[in-house]
Amino acid sequence: PQHIVLPESLDRRILEAAAYVTQRGLAHITLLGDSTVVTAEARKLGLDISKCRIQNPADPPELDKYVDALVEARKKKGLVRDVAFDTINGDINFYGVMMVHCGDADGMVSGACHTTAATVRPAMQVLKNPKYPLISSVFFMC
Repeated sequence: PQHIVLPESLDRRILEAAAYVTQRGLAHITLLGDSTVVTAEARKLGLDISKCRIQNPADPPELDKYVDALVEARKKKGLVRDVAFDTINGDINFYGVMMVHCGDADGMVSGACHTTAATVRPAMQVLKNPKYPLISSVFFMC
């Protein structure tokens, strides 16, 4: 199964999807957030997310790797390490994109709580590839 990172881990819909997907073995899921808070929210909703990995981006074990990778990816734009650090620490979508960029996740699903621009911008800045010049977005209202 693919490994998908979900930055919006406090949204009910995201937690429901994470529980559903992992219990059926459809994907490995990493929820971004404080494990105590995320687990409490899932428990409050009656959801079993025990098969999900929860990673706190405020205390990331991979932070140096992600910062270095972002500096490398954006070096033509003159990005310096301090700004890269602040960017990753201040934007949970950027953190998720860096997980994908560094091979720690196969994909990211976001946009339940964030605008399309806030979700897509980090991906366009880091994951862009001249071979694939287009980006696509979809939004369902149910």
